[in-house]
Amino acid sequence: MKKRDVHAAQGSLGEALDAYRSALATADRLRQADPRNMAWQHAVAGLSIKIGNVLAARGDRPGALAAYADALAVADSLARSDPGNKRWQGVVATCHEKIGNARFAMNNMAEALISYRTALGIRQDLARSAQADIETQRDLAGALTKAGDALLASGDPAAALASYNDAFAITNRLLQYDPDSTARLRDLAAVLEKIGAAQAAQGDGIAALKAYRDALAIADHLVKGEPSNETWRHDLFVAYETVGDVLSAQGDSGAAASAYRAGLSNADALASLDPANADRQVDLRDAYQRAAGSLVAQGDLTAAQDFCNEARTIAERLIQVDPDDRTWQRDLAVILNETGDVLVTRGKIPEGLQFYRDGLAIIERLLQAEPDNVQWRQDALWSNWRLATYDDDALRRWQFIVTALHMLALRNALTDEQTKWLPTAEQQLKKLTPR
Repeated sequence: MKKRDVHAAQGSLGEALDAYRSALATADRLRQADPRNMAWQHAVAGLSIKIGNVLAARGDRPGALAAYADALAVADSLARSDPGNKRWQGVVATCHEKIGNARFAMNNMAEALISYRTALGIRQDLARSAQADIETQRDLAGALTKAGDALLASGDPAAALASYNDAFAITNRLLQYDPDSTARLRDLAAVLEKIGAAQAAQGDGIAALKAYRDALAIADHLVKGEPSNETWRHDLFVAYETVGDVLSAQGDSGAAASAYRAGLSNADALASLDPANADRQVDLRDAYQRAAGSLVAQGDLTAAQDFCNEARTIAERLIQVDPDDRTWQRDLAVILNETGDVLVTRGKIPEGLQFYRDGLAIIERLLQAEPDNVQWRQDALWSNWRLATYDDDALRRWQFIVTALHMLALRNALTDEQTKWLPTAEQQLKKLTPR
């Protein structure tokens, strides 16, 4: 493994980014000096994808999108120069999938779906001529899954479920060829989780819970067969968290709490094995958040606040490692708001409001860097609503809320709940506006 890839694998994203950009500059010079050299063309595309991956991991979605677009331009040129070359076609499909991922993360579902469907078309063409090739068929299942993700996020769970079911059929067929394959079992569990998500979105909680529990059973089976396998234990952690989410949504707070505790136990074990692994720390942080939410539902606010504090400590430590990571900054803002909710519920209003303000300050800084980010605008709206409700700079906050709701409405980005907020917000603003 090259040093720049080691940096990326170890979570040293800043160093990885510098190394990839340096390598790209070299490869691009060589490509320009020898335009017919396919190796340099492929190197430029591959390095551009890796740069995009690092930028995406750091939360720089526009930067990632630009890097993936650069990779696509090179890959597309390669594919056109040799239309029968399946390798180049595969790289083009990968670039479209990466662009779809970036657009998905930016909440641009219409454009993400276009990218995913373009990739899916290429994967289908490749799969038709390689029915027995496991990796080609697996790539097709992955493309179907990504298309399903965009459909689900666009509010079309029926179409998403159909896409996921197609992916399940392919994955299950591959498993029949090799029943002992742990890789195929993992793939099947992943698709089952997607199916559960689509069923949950359709309101079929019973079917969703079954799909999620089937995925959990596979993860548990794999871990029991190889307890030291960290990847499989991570899958088990995710499965417990997902089952907990469904149980929580169904109002079974006790069973949800048990699932979250099991997830937290696995996350803690994984983080202890590799304390420097940022991904493991993120998992542990998220596990504390979910466990805190289940404790709130059960009325144990003191323990919930303790878990929120644990999550906040981890979130702050992660930001110290990489202060430019916007995703981690937003995650900290969410935790600050959740902590504020617990404190307010406990009657500690001033302390809770300060947590709301601190969380909002982070979101406002993020919006300065990326003003069109819909998710962050939603975050700012919610934080201002919380504060305005407690008469914290109420006039300015209600003005912001009304303006933000109108802007989101123009983009068709209001949630069902927020659609009901506008009359209340306008009424509150009218009360406070000097006549």
